[in-house]
Order: sequence, then C-alpha cells, then structure tokens
Amino acid sequence: MKNIIKRKINIKKKQVKTFLTLIVTFVFIVGNALSILYLTNPVSAKTGIISATIWTTDENGNPKTDFTPGEIVYIHGLNFFKNKNVRIEITRPDNSIDSGSIITEFLGDFIYPYDLNGILGTYNVLASNGFYSATTTFTDAVHIDFKQYANLDDLWINSILQSSNSH
Repeated sequence: MKNIIKRKINIKKKQVKTFLTLIVTFVFIVGNALSILYLTNPVSAKTGIISATIWTTDENGNPKTDFTPGEIVYIHGLNFFKNKNVRIEITRPDNSIDSGSIITEFLGDFIYPYDLNGILGTYNVLASNGFYSATTTFTDAVHIDFKQYANLDDLWINSILQSSNSH
C-alpha cells in the first residue's frame, strides 16, 4: 500500500512539473510576442494603447502643413505593423479621393510622396493597415509676395512704392 501511495505522489509530481513547464513556456512565448509588438508599435504614454501616427513634411523632412501648388507633400507614418501594406487615402478639397498604398519598413514606418496639382484648400489624409488608422490634414494655398523693387534704393521692400524710391 505504501508503494502505491508513493507511486501516486510521484505521478502527481510529474504532472505538476509538466504543467508548470507548460505555463512557464507559455508565459515566455507570450512575453516575447508582446515585447516584439511593443518594439515595433510603441504604446502611447497618454492612453496606454498602441497608436499609429502620420504627419507631413517638405522634401528635407521638416514638418510642414501648408504647401504651395506644385510642391511634393511627404506623408510620414509611424507605429504601423512592420513590413505590411498601408493604404493611403487623400481626400482633396473638391472631395475627390486619391489613394495608394505603401509597404512599411522594419519599424512600421513609411514615407509616401504626394504631388500637389493646384487644387487649393484643405486635404484630409487617412492611413490604415486594417488594424491601425491615423489621420492628418494639410493645405495647398497660394502664397502672395507683395515685395516690390525700389529701383532708386536698389532693394526689395514690403511697402508701397513712392516717388522717393522709384521712377
């Protein structure tokens, strides 16, 4: 009888050990998956939720939201899944929609160039990979330069030409 009890205890110890090994393995796998997800999609400090972000820049990478006709707008994205397709939809001021897609880089980032063609107004941009979405806006506006050349002073001025500074 003593041997039967010892054998049952040994079997239970093996089952517990196997069960604990499975739990540790599961925690290790889930922990690694979460750390990879965190590295490729950082969590927002404000909400605690992973969030994708998009913004616009000029050709030098300087943040910019107001462009002139004919300029190229560079739409940047961050915190999307790595090496995955992101669909870009740009709603123009006349409510027509331009769309395209781009594959993200290793860290879930991308740069999508968009050529402006002179439709003045506000453009709405949506970037989505089916799980994360982000929006931004930018404008295409005419910038008027009222500088005038004062030929008597031999310089450009920002005021009205007078008889004292022009012919």
